[in-house]
Amino acid sequence: MWRQNWIGFCLWLIVASSLVAQEREPPESASAKSDTTPPKAETPLAKAERELARRLVEREEAAEAEAEAVKSLEEAKGQLAEAVAADDDKAKEKAEAAVKIAAEELDDAKAELVSAKQLAEQAQEALDLVQREDGLRHRNAETTSDKEAAVPFDAVFKRLSQAKNAREEADIAKQIAASFRKQVELLQTQLNRVRKDSDDVQKKLSMQGGLSEELKANLWSERQKLTDESRNLSDQILARREEMLMAEATAKAKESQAANEERELGRWWHHVLRLAGTFAVVLLTMLVLRLVVNRRVSDPQRKYYLNKILSLLTALAIVIGLVIVFADQYQNLLTLLGLSVAGLTIALQELVASMAAWFFIKGARGFRLQQCVPLADPTTISGSLTGGLVVLMNNQVFKQPLVNYTRGFPYVWCSMVYTVTYESDWEKARELLQNIALDEPEIKQTAALAFAQIQRMSSELSIQADSTDPVVRTWAASNGIDLTLRFLVHPRRRPTIQDRLNTQILRAIQKSGNIDFAYNTIRAIPTPPK
Repeated sequence: MWRQNWIGFCLWLIVASSLVAQEREPPESASAKSDTTPPKAETPLAKAERELARRLVEREEAAEAEAEAVKSLEEAKGQLAEAVAADDDKAKEKAEAAVKIAAEELDDAKAELVSAKQLAEQAQEALDLVQREDGLRHRNAETTSDKEAAVPFDAVFKRLSQAKNAREEADIAKQIAASFRKQVELLQTQLNRVRKDSDDVQKKLSMQGGLSEELKANLWSERQKLTDESRNLSDQILARREEMLMAEATAKAKESQAANEERELGRWWHHVLRLAGTFAVVLLTMLVLRLVVNRRVSDPQRKYYLNKILSLLTALAIVIGLVIVFADQYQNLLTLLGLSVAGLTIALQELVASMAAWFFIKGARGFRLQQCVPLADPTTISGSLTGGLVVLMNNQVFKQPLVNYTRGFPYVWCSMVYTVTYESDWEKARELLQNIALDEPEIKQTAALAFAQIQRMSSELSIQADSTDPVVRTWAASNGIDLTLRFLVHPRRRPTIQDRLNTQILRAIQKSGNIDFAYNTIRAIPTPPK
């Protein structure tokens, strides 16, 4: 039976979980069902890595260009030295022009190398920032997925971590935007230098004479190279400005997300503070009531049960407060909880009934310790302890009628049956039993207390105050005459009183001489011969 109930509860819980999951699952969009897959966009991390690789290549090229410029300058200086040694004015003039051009090219190469190094450093810094942002994004995604399956208090700590990550991502996005702005400034400086060099070349080409055809060709080639480089730098500046604007927009979005998370946390803390205030009022009320109970109630058992009831009411008030505070934020959780409770109620109905019976037992009309309540149709009520421990379910109070021998009227009628033979003086035996019971002090005291109790109860219950003195009933049985002695006694004093009366009655009957106890016998009656 229990196994079937548990299987039913498990099936109920699975169905409830699937229903809650369907409520939380967003509907599929039409684009998600489409077979066509859009091309995957390049991630910021891949873009930053590609940019760093390009800047490193440009730095190497700038270093090689500087080395070539140094070599060209050395060659030009060597030619100048040869022309001076040969005292050739024309060759000397040509060599001086070559040295001047080589020196200018070396200066440009050094400037290009410095700019390339700075751009490479900025690209490396941007890559580090993007890597940090990517790590925070993954961690935030894990935090979000954990928050969906977490319990309320765990979700709060996850939200705290998510707000912190959003703030860090916003700071990183600002740093990335600043890095892109610095790159734009460096590229703009480099573009200005290239344009200045291009203007210088244009001025040289504008000269009418003094330039050889070879030098003009070199100047035209250099001017074309500077024009291409200027166009390339302009494109890079536009791209960096676009990335800078995107980084600034990302920073604003992350700041807005962090502000929303912090606003939600503030709302949650408002609920918590309100709940804490409710708890404080409940606990303070419970402490005051417990203090009143401890001072006004003198009965230890009643004091114990009242304190237990106060503790249960306090716990119930706290649970209700939790449900009220978090009901609007965790509706799916409450739905699953309600379905689970319904399934538990069906599968564990015996336990639920026992819990309800516990409230009945602890209530005003329930039972108390030291009371005498027989259960399960006892065959014999001896009133003596057997040393065995009997465990019963609380729900037994709903399944069978119960008799409380000690509630309201704390006394029971005790019957003692004695069977004497028909040949005995049964009238004398009857008088003997009556006198022994009347002479017992405890029985006399109990009879007086019971009569007063019945008179008090007659105003509340429809009962009449009858005699409470001991009485002897006579009954003719098959094997003798039954003399039944009935008297009132407290349930826990019954074995002691019975033992005392039995001892006195046996001694009195033994001394009488004309009273014999009857027992089961078989008489053989002779049959006359035919």
